[in-house]
Amino acid sequence: MYSEFRKWMDDGNVEKIGEDTYIEQTTQWRKKFNLEELVHFYRMEYEVMGETCRNGKEWNKCQCC
Repeated sequence: MYSEFRKWMDDGNVEKIGEDTYIEQTTQWRKKFNLEELVHFYRMEYEVMGETCRNGKEWNKCQCC
């Protein structure tokens, strides 16, 4: 099965720049991650947040992000 994480990586959101070094677009390609850090970042940004903004507010009520 093709995971959502892998789809996200392969959709142009992530670029591999070293053996175990990645950059990704929402950090404006500035922050470097190893694979474990990238998985954690993805989970925090896309799985944990779900239907809320970074501060836990519903998207339609968010004025902070």
